Amino acid sequence: MKKYLAILLSLISFAVSSEDVIHHDEKSGITLPGEFDLNNFELKIRRGGCFERCPIYDVLLKGDGSVKFKGQEFVAIVGERSKYLDSKEVSSVISKLYESKFFYLPQEYRDYRVEVANQRATVLINDIDDIPTPYIEVIVGDFKKSFISTPSAPPEAANLISEIEAMLNISDWVGKDNRSKKEDF
Repeated sequence: MKKYLAILLSLISFAVSSEDVIHHDEKSGITLPGEFDLNNFELKIRRGGCFERCPIYDVLLKGDGSVKFKGQEFVAIVGERSKYLDSKEVSSVISKLYESKFFYLPQEYRDYRVEVANQRATVLINDIDDIPTPYIEVIVGDFKKSFISTPSAPPEAANLISEIEAMLNISDWVGKDNRSKKEDF
């Protein structure tokens, strides 16, 4: 009997902790992460390539402060690097997500408006091949929210990824001229 009671209590505590991670904002209809333990937090940033020399890399920040960088092309450091942020720096990144209303952003802005000779045109973003698309994803337990920054995103949304990268201080790994050390041009 005690064994069954222990199993039941553990299932109840798991259900409560899972529900605490996800909060539904009734006013906006948006799902937000509720209070959470930093051990359940991950932030991923991916920058893809383009036809030119756009940097290609992935960054992962975990709630324990670990930052992992994997540079692929057109970056100062090709390969993996890691470092640690203190809990205050991690909290600042999380605060930035809330201040920027990251959780209220759509997953992506689909159209890109251009003006040519005073003629307006709307192009679906999938029709444009040479645009680097920075991607950010936040995972808190069972909660997941992602955003793809496209040219039609408002500036405050488009700048969010760069601002977080600055907070992670990865500029030495990315570099300024977007040129890989392993490549000889």
